[in-house]
Amino acid sequence: MNVDPLPTPLVTATDPPCASTSFRTIDSPRPLPPVCLLRDFSARQKQTGTLDVGRVAVLAGTVRISGLKAQLGDPASGDVLSVTSQVKSIAVKVDATDAGPIHQGDKVTITLPDTRTVPGEVSSVGQSVDGGGGGGDEDPSGEASTPTLQVTVVPSDTGSVEGLQAATVQVVFTTETRKNVLVVPVGALLALQEGGYAVQTPGGKLLGVRTGLFSKGMVEISGRGVSEGDRVVTAS
Repeated sequence: MNVDPLPTPLVTATDPPCASTSFRTIDSPRPLPPVCLLRDFSARQKQTGTLDVGRVAVLAGTVRISGLKAQLGDPASGDVLSVTSQVKSIAVKVDATDAGPIHQGDKVTITLPDTRTVPGEVSSVGQSVDGGGGGGDEDPSGEASTPTLQVTVVPSDTGSVEGLQAATVQVVFTTETRKNVLVVPVGALLALQEGGYAVQTPGGKLLGVRTGLFSKGMVEISGRGVSEGDRVVTAS
């Protein structure tokens, strides 16, 4: 009786290991497991107790892995992963004309998507202006975009945004503060024909006033004849 010999198995392997992948078919009655290939490769690295420049990335502190860039079979010379700071930050584009009063260390209020408000602080103010038409930047309508500066804000309590990886939030900057001043609704101001403003008492008398800071529908006023507790007429 004639017995046919068993067919020789075909094994797919990579060559060289830990570099760009090129597939070839080889004959091997007993294929080496992948661990042997890795052991053979590592054995070629001389143990000197030192590391060459470029083999280890040294960072200033603890970081968070934000993404993996390398896939199995990619060239060994490519990027492996990307990292970001563990401190969550908010990038705000501010009109360049409005960015003057904003400084590093300024306190801000952050409104989260669930309408909660948390305190924050300006960590940096960009020095490069984006847009404005000088570099040919345009908005979707085809018009030159408004020049802006990027302002980076960090929450004072990182635990307040622990569950957020990416979100749209609202940031309120307090660029100027007035204390112990008289304020009235903006609707109480009356423009005078000769210029300036006045407020009107319930009896119809007009009192000339000087305006100061406007904020959230209120305006700072000062002038002769106005004092705290006075009642004035305002638009409904």
